[in-house]
Amino acid sequence: MKKLILAVLAFALVFGLVSCEAKTETQSYAMDTFLTQELYGEGGAKAAGLNKETVLDIENSVSSYIPGSEIYRLNSEGSGTLSGAARDLFGYSLDAMEDTGGAFNPLLGSVINLWDIGGGNTTVPKDSDVKAALMFTDPDIVEYTDGRV
Repeated sequence: MKKLILAVLAFALVFGLVSCEAKTETQSYAMDTFLTQELYGEGGAKAAGLNKETVLDIENSVSSYIPGSEIYRLNSEGSGTLSGAARDLFGYSLDAMEDTGGAFNPLLGSVINLWDIGGGNTTVPKDSDVKAALMFTDPDIVEYTDGRV
């Protein structure tokens, strides 16, 4: 009986401490997605702010739609040097393309953009435009070394 009482008291104490933890819930929008965070503990608000800042920094670095991002600049200029998140993501993407035998292809942006989904002028592209864009999706035309594309 003593063990049962001790177990119930221990459970009540642990449950009571957990339920009293501060909860921070935030909502934001990044990468064309609504983000919700639930964080528990004293530093929840600070952590939520840092998480949001990190996601926005990544978006501003790797978005192909934000002028000034490294990927936007790379697509516009055809070559360049990537750093930070853009460099890491591009390297991981090329590895994933190799690991999947090309089933995942991070070079399809020129093809995908032909549909202009989300751009206000959604359309079905001409076959000739798709064929022309596909020329830029061949991994053999990409040279990547230490962040330089």
